[in-house]
Amino acid sequence: MARTTHELWLEDRQGVIDRGRDRAWWRCLHWCSSVGLLLAVVQWGWVVPSAVVLAGVAIAVLLFIACLGKVDLARVRVVVDVSTLTALATVGAAGLVAVSAPAGLLIVLALTLTSPAVRRSLRDARTAMRLSLVLARAARKRTGEAPW
Repeated sequence: MARTTHELWLEDRQGVIDRGRDRAWWRCLHWCSSVGLLLAVVQWGWVVPSAVVLAGVAIAVLLFIACLGKVDLARVRVVVDVSTLTALATVGAAGLVAVSAPAGLLIVLALTLTSPAVRRSLRDARTAMRLSLVLARAARKRTGEAPW
């Protein structure tokens, strides 16, 4: 008997959600970004990393304000937080890769590939593929076609 869409969704969500793993990933990101920022400051001095972070935050806020008709302070604060974290993580990743190319690149790739957003998109793609297979089987059974 074919499982329903809701059953597949529940099975997928219950089997994958792991708050501890996400929390550990965020700790690793913060530690690696901090070490990378220190390495970037040692490599390039204070001016270049600070300018990149401030420019990234300023551009994000200006684009947000330009695209939004009515500015809500809470939304601007979220944009500033996310853009600051992104800019700091980017400079940290660049610092890790610049100082220790093979190890830094391996760390950055590992953090990127295991990020919650990447895992979520892979999980959603897997669920969509499984749903399409279930629906295709159900359609074949209704029409009486051969499997292939």
